[in-house]
This record gives sequence, structure tokens and C-alpha cells, in this order.
Amino acid sequence: MAAINLIAVNEARPDTVAEVKAHLDEYAKHVLSMDGSERFEVYIDKEVPSRVVVIEQYRDEAAFAEHIADPENAVLNGKTGPLLESEVSLQFLV
Repeated sequence: MAAINLIAVNEARPDTVAEVKAHLDEYAKHVLSMDGSERFEVYIDKEVPSRVVVIEQYRDEAAFAEHIADPENAVLNGKTGPLLESEVSLQFLV
């Protein structure tokens, strides 16, 4: 089974970047405690400081599906969604 690797890009409003990053940093602790979650790192884009980027890795498709279905994922989206300029962009890597 192949690992699932992706980059999630959150385009925050300039006045909400710190809040978005704080929510994602806190959420990272939860995600990394889940079986099959191998990486969840949160960064601010150096060139575009309103862009909060998350680099994620999951052991396999089942672990990623568990992450997406986790109720805490919906809680996070409820917190961060109103703070973003647009929907989160996901880039899957092979």
C-alpha cells in the first residue's frame, strides 16, 4: 500500500493568519495521535505570508480516509473556514 502525501494550502485573510495557524498547530497534535498519521506540519509561506501550508502524510488510503472521517476534522473546518479567503486547496503527491 502506498502512502498518501499531500499539501493543503489555506489562504487566510491577512488579519486571521495567526489564528488559522494556531488552530492548525493544535489540530496537528490530534492528527499525529491517530494510527496511520505520519506527518502533519504547519508552515507560513515565506513569499505569501497569508498562506498557511500543511504538509501531510498518511500510511495508506485507509488511514487518510479515517482522518477525513474524523469528527475533529469537521470541527477544525468550522473554526478555520470563516477565517479563509477561499476553500482549502489540496495537492496530492506521488
